[in-house]
Amino acid sequence: MDSKQRDSERINHAYAEAQGGLSGIVSAAGKVCRMLWNAQMRLLVSINAMDPFRRHPWLFVGVGAILLAVVLPIGVAWVVVALFALQNEPLAEEDFIVEIETAPKVMTPWDALARQPDVMMMLQRIASAGDVGMSVQELQAAVGTEHARVRRIAGDLLLNGKIAFTDGRDKRYRITDEGRACLPA
Repeated sequence: MDSKQRDSERINHAYAEAQGGLSGIVSAAGKVCRMLWNAQMRLLVSINAMDPFRRHPWLFVGVGAILLAVVLPIGVAWVVVALFALQNEPLAEEDFIVEIETAPKVMTPWDALARQPDVMMMLQRIASAGDVGMSVQELQAAVGTEHARVRRIAGDLLLNGKIAFTDGRDKRYRITDEGRACLPA
């Protein structure tokens, strides 16, 4: 009975190691696929072919279908790379470039966030917009900061409960009562 128990433990240990190995392999494959995706997007930007994709993101699906129909191995590779890239939510405003590392979003504490430049100005601009709210593009224009920074600050403000999304379909930010309390009187 003792040898059967040791065999069972060995099998469980081997299974756990295989799971860890598979997880590492999938993680590495994801990084490689996101790198390939970014290289493809940079190529589209460099040959000035990104504009139709920005206007009609569904064209990526069309390209994948055409590649699957014409050159199956390349089509399969395109679909796999695209699926890994979709995990990071590529945006047309950022030329569909994605982050290579996928790290969980960590909330910046409010006291550290309030000391950063542009944060209080963003809160004031969102508060002045009222119930209509402001989009990221409107915030970018109002604050005069690059798009990625505005998105990062807005994400931190969302996680801290200082702003929220409006009820409409488009992503517009409105100030919360908690955020209004942080503004100077």
